[in-house]
Amino acid sequence: VLFRSDIEIPVFRDIKTRDLDKLLIKVRDFWTDLVITNYADQLSVTHATFGRYVTSLADLGLEAWSLLFGTRYADKAGASERLGELLATMDLGEEHLVQITYFGAENDFVFPWNILYPRIKGSAKVDPLLFWGARYQIEQVTDGPKRDGLTGVPIDVVFALDPGFGNSASQTELFNGYRAAAGQRLSVTDPISDQATLFKELDRNPSAHMVYFYCHGYASTRPGVLRPDGAQSLKKRIEALKSDSPEREALETFFNLTAKMGDESWIYIGGSEIKESKLKQEEFFNTRRPIVFLNMCQSADLLPSMSSGLVRVFLDHNASAVVGTESPMTPLFANAFAKLVLDDLFAGGDIGSALWKSRRYFLKDMQNPLGLAYTLYGRAVARLGVGPIIAAANPTSTTAGTNRQISK
Repeated sequence: VLFRSDIEIPVFRDIKTRDLDKLLIKVRDFWTDLVITNYADQLSVTHATFGRYVTSLADLGLEAWSLLFGTRYADKAGASERLGELLATMDLGEEHLVQITYFGAENDFVFPWNILYPRIKGSAKVDPLLFWGARYQIEQVTDGPKRDGLTGVPIDVVFALDPGFGNSASQTELFNGYRAAAGQRLSVTDPISDQATLFKELDRNPSAHMVYFYCHGYASTRPGVLRPDGAQSLKKRIEALKSDSPEREALETFFNLTAKMGDESWIYIGGSEIKESKLKQEEFFNTRRPIVFLNMCQSADLLPSMSSGLVRVFLDHNASAVVGTESPMTPLFANAFAKLVLDDLFAGGDIGSALWKSRRYFLKDMQNPLGLAYTLYGRAVARLGVGPIIAAANPTSTTAGTNRQISK
């Protein structure tokens, strides 16, 4: 772990795969429960409901903390526990960058860094801004080049869209607005909904600066809420949503596609079901190392000791940074969160700070923790161009008109 540019800390811990698997299942089941219940058709909830959710999430964060740093006490405490105590009490200031570096056989290690919650003696009330994903920018990197070639204009964006995914029209309008505001400094493809066009755009030379997906996706790597014995329960929860809502339609489509696709990860963009095995075989990302934003269901859903998954495919093809989700995601939140992140990116921010600001906005102002379910792999410092191509936006405008009645 590297707290750039202040402290570098090598961490040696023997974490059993089965223990980490159990934790990841609980974390992703927690996110899924939020997505298909209170946050299914609204961006915010009451203070009481939000309090219950962040308390449950903090319990998972403390469990992750214990797994990472240990739970030995008094004379039994060792270096890992002392390190945990140090990190819990260190005041690094807001927005500090934490770099987690993996080497060799550890490249496939996956941990829920965003929800890590410090064990602070005597602290009873949960502070949402103490979750690591809200407290720090977190980048997870491996050995490799640091240059990404993302300077220069116009900024080129490949935009892949499933027209049947909720709020897809809003996403098209969003990119049209960016293009109009940036003028000749931004080039965005028409929405791509077929495999042939997508592969052609991925293979362009030089590569695009960013590849953005707004669609259904699935990484079939683990049990959890979507395991066979949990499918019926999930179906009942989805059926409890309003029958004509885009949220229910999106989750029903995701549920049906998941049952159909079996044990292989895939991306669904309306006209094509793109399997991971096919994506792996394609050659793409020449010259530039783009930012890839997988704004889809479970696109970052990986298990330790695995060399597969959508995130892994894009990293192996030389992406500089990949953002994905840890669970099914409601299109209402996916649309609003993406706008906040993209606003900051096009205004000159890097991907790490854009995610950090967006998570904190939803936690502080909207009582919504779902931004912590978006995970960054690769370089947090990756940015589009060398300066802003649009003016910075007011965050409150992101959710204006999209929030719905707040219920329990």
